[in-house]
Amino acid sequence: MCPDCIYCKEAFDKEGIKYEFIDINSDLKLFKEFLKLRDNSPVFDICKEKGYIGIPAIVSEDGKISLDTEEYLAEIKETNVKVIEDTEPDNWPVTKEEIVKALTEIRLTRADNVMVHASLSKLGYVCGGAQTVIEAIMETVGDEGSIM
Repeated sequence: MCPDCIYCKEAFDKEGIKYEFIDINSDLKLFKEFLKLRDNSPVFDICKEKGYIGIPAIVSEDGKISLDTEEYLAEIKETNVKVIEDTEPDNWPVTKEEIVKALTEIRLTRADNVMVHASLSKLGYVCGGAQTVIEAIMETVGDEGSIM
């Protein structure tokens, strides 16, 4: 395996990013699929010009292709770190349903990984306290997700 692919794999593992690793060297069919992707995507043009293979190629669920592990990780962190704004006093008390709604609005979905570091005072008075917050997150990410 190429050193850049090893680095990418280790970085994803360290960050807890779920991914499917496809070893294009293990099967000619997989290699052909990669070449088709590479030949038809302008993202790889610079690689082809310089004589590089274009791996690791990180293909997101939305089809976006990235060839830079560090850039991809920075983008993931930027888009996945969301903050629920302070609750205004006139909105107290905060309910589980309101927390679930807020989490959904920031695009938290099933199977997401969530790192929780919060002060309840930032949310306002939460009916049921911290347990309610955790239950709301669990409801949003489901059994497929994880909470740290």
